[in-house]
Amino acid sequence: MAAYDRRRRPDITSRTVAVDLLNRSLLSDFLAVQGVRGLGLYVLDSIGPLRRAAMREGVAPRAGMPALMRGEANV
Repeated sequence: MAAYDRRRRPDITSRTVAVDLLNRSLLSDFLAVQGVRGLGLYVLDSIGPLRRAAMREGVAPRAGMPALMRGEANV
C-alpha cells in the first residue's frame, strides 16, 4: 500500500490544489482574480486541443502511469 500511496500522492495533491484554487477564485471579491479565472476558463473552452488534453488528463492522468499503459514499450 505504501508504494501505491507514493505513486498516487502527487496526482491527488495537484488535483486538490487545483480544485481549491478554482473554488477560492470563485468566492473571491477581487475583480482581478475573477478576471484571471474567467480568462483562463475562456481560453480552455476556446482552444479545442487544450480542452481535450485537460479532459483527458482529468479522466486518466498520465503522471505515475506505467510505461505500458502510456503506450510506451520497454524494449
